[in-house]
This record gives sequence, structure tokens and C-alpha cells, in this order.
Amino acid sequence: MQDTVVHLDYIISHTETSIRHYNGKDVDGIPFFCLGLLERLHASAKGLKLLIENVEGDPYLEYSAGLIIRTSLLDFLTLLKAYDMQGQGIESGKTSEEVETALKLYCNEVFADGLDNTLTYIKDLRSVGSITDDDMRRTFGNLSKNYPRFIEAYTGGEQRPAMKFKGDHSGKKLFKALSQRPVMKELAKLYDTYLFFSKYDHFSIMSYDVIRQDVVKQLERLRNAVKQMILFDFIICSLLKDYKKDDFTVAQFISAGAYIETKIFGLKPGTLKY
Repeated sequence: MQDTVVHLDYIISHTETSIRHYNGKDVDGIPFFCLGLLERLHASAKGLKLLIENVEGDPYLEYSAGLIIRTSLLDFLTLLKAYDMQGQGIESGKTSEEVETALKLYCNEVFADGLDNTLTYIKDLRSVGSITDDDMRRTFGNLSKNYPRFIEAYTGGEQRPAMKFKGDHSGKKLFKALSQRPVMKELAKLYDTYLFFSKYDHFSIMSYDVIRQDVVKQLERLRNAVKQMILFDFIICSLLKDYKKDDFTVAQFISAGAYIETKIFGLKPGTLKY
């Protein structure tokens, strides 16, 4: 698994360079969306490295590695939708402003999803008597105040505040949408790996089988998943360079592309066009 550890070291170093570069700087819109995914990728790679360095000596560690990979691959599917929206917009002749507007809407829908679920949960807590009316109102008010970009102003009543953005972007829906596009169909297949590791996240009768897989197959699946994470990093950099246009984003994009070209495909530098 040494090659896989080397790949993870690259992801950690490369993503950390971007995190440090933008730390404390004003970033919004699509770049903020990309950097949020990049930070999660960075955190996933660091945890994954610790597990993979020891997984051959203790195969049970593969279970925890699978849980991390599942999260990262769902993030990747989320990013691929944005990447494909950009491609479709360009292909259909939309202006750059129209493409950017559509992408910003998608980003806001993704951002708002967690808040929407939280508001529903608060309402559920009140319905079973776990919190008081005052607790519910105070929480609704705080969320509305802290996230005015995503939540309408709270009026103080029994009803939860309304969301400004609504979108259901589950892994299954992302997979189906991406699979309809010939140019994205192959990439959409990473949903297979995501779905497999989802069996680690949800206890069922299949849990007994997946945790007892052949070790060789387990390790090969981990190797392939980490390679997908490198591509994840590359596509983040691709969107960043288009919407945060500066020398740094271009350099990061070229670095990620060169790594894939030479270390994943084993090609000579400059063979691929990206």
C-alpha cells in the first residue's frame, strides 16, 4: 500500500497549500464552495493515511477507511454535478454570466440542505417534548440570524422559518443525472464505490458479508478509491481556476494534472491536454 500512502501524501500537501493560501482571505460563491470541498478532502486524506499505513497489519481498519471514503466520494459526486453544469452551459452557448448564475444557485442549494434538515430536526424535537417552545423559537431565531443568506427572517411563530434555497441532491439523484451525460457517464460510476461503502455506514444483513471480504479485494478497492480522490482534487482545482482567476489557482491546477499524468497514468509530462 506504499504507493497509496504516497498518493495520500500528495493530496494532503497539495490541498494544504490551497488552504494556507486562502486562509483569512475573502472568498465567496463558487470558490467558497470548492474550497469547502477541498478542506474536507484534506481532512479525509489525513485520516485515511493513518489507517492505510496500518491496514495490512490489521484488516479491520479497512472498515473505518471505507467510512471516510464514502464521505469523500459523495462530496466528489456533488462536485461533479457542478463541473458538468459548467460543461453543459458552455456547450449550449450560454454566456459565462448565465453559467455562473446557475452554478451559484446549485452551490447555495447544497449549502442550504444541512440547514433545512436542522430546522426540521428542531421542529421534531419540539413535537416529542424534548425542547420547549422557547427553546425552539430561540434556535429558529438564531439560525435565521446567523444564516440570512439561506433562511428567511423568522417571525417568531410556531412555524419554522422558510428556506431561500431548496434542492434535493442525494447521491442517487446525482448519479442518475450524471449518467445521462455521455461525457460524464464513466466518472458517474464512482457511485458504485460510494454505494458499496454505504453498506459500512448502514447496518444490515449485508454488513456481515462486507466486513469479511477477501483482504486482497479490500486493499485493491482502497487503492482505486484513493486514485479517485486525486481526480477529485484535480477537478476542484479546475473549477477554482475558472472562478478565482489568478496565478496560484492555475499553478495548483497544473500541479494536480501533472501528478495524475505521471504518477497515476505513468505518462511523460505534457502527454495529456488539460
